[in-house]
Amino acid sequence: VAAEHPNPEIEKVPERFDIDLGKCVFCGYCVEACPEDAIRMDTGILEFSSYSRRGMIYTKETLLGLEPAEPDGTPRSPIPIPADRTPNL
Repeated sequence: VAAEHPNPEIEKVPERFDIDLGKCVFCGYCVEACPEDAIRMDTGILEFSSYSRRGMIYTKETLLGLEPAEPDGTPRSPIPIPADRTPNL
């Protein structure tokens, strides 16, 4: 969602920055279009999963909190499992 910047020389600023990975097809167009190279797809985080649609929406804070994967591909900070989805062990 875009908002007006107080400085009239700056056209738009993000008011809210969300990525819906349920809709993303990982085409990379956002990476190419970003004028500041702020969007990357080479982080080593290869799998995003969730138990709900809401869980597929990543905010700026959520994305900044993710850590890159280990060299073997295992995540360093896995997405927590909701209490109602914890498997019976």
